[in-house]
Amino acid sequence: MEIIMNEVLNFVRENEVKFIRLAFCDIFGTHKNIAIMQPELEGAFLNGIRIDGSKILGFINEDLFLYPDPTTLSAMPWRPEPGCVIKFYCDIKLKDGTNFDLDSRKILKTALKNLSKMGYGALSATECEFYLFKQNENAEPTLIPVDNGGYLDVAPVDKGEDVRREICLLLNQIGIVPQSSHHEAGPGQNQIDFKYLDPLTSADNLITFKSIVKTTAIRQGLFASFMPKPLKLENSNGLNINISLIKHTTKLDQLQEIETEIEQYFIAGILEKAQEIALFLHPIVNSYDRVIKTQFITKNQDASFKCRNIGPLANPYIAYALIIQAGIWGIKNKSKIKYITLPKTLKQSIDFAKSSNFVKGVLGEHFAKKFISLKEKELEMYKNTSRETFYMNEYFLKL
Repeated sequence: MEIIMNEVLNFVRENEVKFIRLAFCDIFGTHKNIAIMQPELEGAFLNGIRIDGSKILGFINEDLFLYPDPTTLSAMPWRPEPGCVIKFYCDIKLKDGTNFDLDSRKILKTALKNLSKMGYGALSATECEFYLFKQNENAEPTLIPVDNGGYLDVAPVDKGEDVRREICLLLNQIGIVPQSSHHEAGPGQNQIDFKYLDPLTSADNLITFKSIVKTTAIRQGLFASFMPKPLKLENSNGLNINISLIKHTTKLDQLQEIETEIEQYFIAGILEKAQEIALFLHPIVNSYDRVIKTQFITKNQDASFKCRNIGPLANPYIAYALIIQAGIWGIKNKSKIKYITLPKTLKQSIDFAKSSNFVKGVLGEHFAKKFISLKEKELEMYKNTSRETFYMNEYFLKL
């Protein structure tokens, strides 16, 4: 790691980098960052950069410290070179240097270590949908879709084509390579799919992707929404996660396909824990307005499977961690596949999560209690507010 840090510091000096963004997420997966100047980077690697934990929703009333992960370096698009802006995703630690137990990336790293201890690994690829809406004369978002297109339509019916193209080019510019993009079934709805990567990088990239989608839409005079059901009578937004299990060999540079039996156990474990983890895959009231007609997990044509219709607003680190740990549980217990009914309301999901020792074991009791408590407060606020007002102010405009 020290070698990588030195290479990064040399890169920063040679490319006249002026600003460095240190990125992280709150417990709900909301993208946060702080910018530092180039001379501060070496100190950030060694001692972290202080932030006020009391001002981050769900965190604690203490100073926390961001330690940039040098392997996540990326140059920000829209910035000139030289003098470019770069970004790192960060690990979060307490003042004494110990890991912060509400750090989502740390929770996913633990899940991946547990999978590795069993001799297995995973690759994952996401497929994410979003809507593009018009803005009014005051540059405020409306609920009017940018077009009336349908699945795989083309211009001029598809008015999101240029936006998708710019998003894909910007992503490619910073090393995130989309596999495909197209107009989806809903008016103004779009989907971009990504190639297989390790789950930690995949989760990092999904956070970056959503940020670029939002920013690109604004630059085009539009508004992008990942809200699960922004339009009552139209298609829902979903996030599909494709997972391919792999087996480590004695040679570090070689991987083998997983045995069918192990994959079946893994899938069965996810299905068996699906009700308990539903809150973290479908974390808002609006998630339950969707009518899901497909199974939660389906097999792909290749040696992989798909977790379908996860809410695009789910914290990707937590979603991956729970899915992977559920799969590990399935392998250990040689679970048999049986399909279950997922919770139909946020209240049902909260109740399943509250009674789940599995959730507490994966996320830690502090994280689980904090997340559940804030979701209970959100549900109460929803009950005391008109549905339209709550959806607009708390979801559509914020998330």
